[in-house]
Amino acid sequence: MVIDMKIAGLFFEVDVTRDLRSTSKRAAFVRVTERISQIHSRLNPDELLDELWEREKLGVTALGFGIGCPHSISDKISYPFMNITQLARPVDYGAQDAVPVDLLVCLLGPARCVPQFRIALSTLCLRMRDARVRAAFRHAQLAIDVHGALDVNASHRRNIA
Repeated sequence: MVIDMKIAGLFFEVDVTRDLRSTSKRAAFVRVTERISQIHSRLNPDELLDELWEREKLGVTALGFGIGCPHSISDKISYPFMNITQLARPVDYGAQDAVPVDLLVCLLGPARCVPQFRIALSTLCLRMRDARVRAAFRHAQLAIDVHGALDVNASHRRNIA
């Protein structure tokens, strides 16, 4: 089930994938891009993989706490998209905190709204510092399960870990 969720004023279509099996960061990217291309038929999984991997070469997209946030801008989508993938086993991601990644939060933004996408990406990264937000993402079965987790106005910042 895919739902819409608002982050920093920008609506994202959200999809959740559980227990994805992969043995490496690249293998996880392959599986995530295959899933996304099933939802967005205009996206070629190989091209999307190349885009995400090229971005990753600029700098590791790990947020810490076992979370990777691969992201890209694409002219082949009309609206922002988020895929939340819980990996069956953590993979080495090259994170600064050296914690293997067990949760991928992949964001795709349309070329028409790059400034808003960057603000939403930044907001997501900040919110992931909150242990409750991370827990909501890790335990999500459906997209609706994380809907309230990113509501910045309702958050309590004292739980930031």
